[in-house]
Amino acid sequence: MTATTDLVTRKSPNQMRIPARLALHAILILGTIIMVAPFLLMVLVSLLPLTAFMRQEFSLSILTLDNYFETFQAVPFGRYYFNSIFVTVTVTVGRVLISSLAAFAFARLRFRGREAIFLFYLATLMIPFR
Repeated sequence: MTATTDLVTRKSPNQMRIPARLALHAILILGTIIMVAPFLLMVLVSLLPLTAFMRQEFSLSILTLDNYFETFQAVPFGRYYFNSIFVTVTVTVGRVLISSLAAFAFARLRFRGREAIFLFYLATLMIPFR
C-alpha cells in the first residue's frame, strides 16, 4: 500500500465506529490521568504542613499556604527571575544581531569557502549554548 492510498483509507476519529471511538477516548482519558495525577499529588502535598505530612494526616481541612510563604521569604526568587530574564534577553538580542549580519553576508557576498563556513555556522546554531 502506498502512502497516498494509506492516507486516503485511514479514517479520522469522527468517521470511526462508536466502540472504537469509546476505546480511543478511554485510552486518552487513562493517559491523561496517568500524566496529571503526580502533579496534583505534588501540589496537594506542598499545601500540607510538615507535621501533618510526617504523621500522614491527609485532610483537606488542614491545607495551608504557609510552605509557600516560607519558601519565598527564604529564597530570593526575585533575583533569580531577574538573572534569568537578563540572560535570556542578552543572548536573544546577541543571536539576532549576529544572525542578521551573517545572513546578509551569506546571501549577498560570494567568497571561497562560503558553503563550508555556512554549514559550520548552522551547526553551531544547532548546538545549545552552555
